[in-house]
Amino acid sequence: MSTIVTLWSRIPRVVRQLAVGGLATVVDTVVLVATLWAWALSPGVAAVLGCLAGGVVNFGVTRAWVFAAADRAWVPQAARYAVVVVGGGALVSGAAVAALCAAGLPVLAAKAVAVVVTMLAWTYPMSARVVFAAPPPAARDPGRVAPACG
Repeated sequence: MSTIVTLWSRIPRVVRQLAVGGLATVVDTVVLVATLWAWALSPGVAAVLGCLAGGVVNFGVTRAWVFAAADRAWVPQAARYAVVVVGGGALVSGAAVAALCAAGLPVLAAKAVAVVVTMLAWTYPMSARVVFAAPPPAARDPGRVAPACG
């Protein structure tokens, strides 16, 4: 089992994020299509709901596999993820889908474009820099004392 884990961990982080993003996108798209069909929601609103559902899947797998951040407290990560990645990503994705549909693109084509734009321009950078970033060295080493001012 550890050999498999070692092999998986050798895959570049951005590639792992893309794979996890693919899984989350499947969930996202199923929710998008289901809400359009079952509730006749507007494409923008359905895209937001899909993004929120995909975000739950994305958080768990990204935390454990992409950023190996499972050793840190999950509640603060989940809070940052909810606000930064899911909230921001839902708005970016919803706005992109709504705009692309208004421009005449079919909803699934608009969603496909929005997924790529959102992942590359928002989700991955914000996950790496804000959500799952390692704490600063002083915060990681409780025995280390920060230098005094003045």
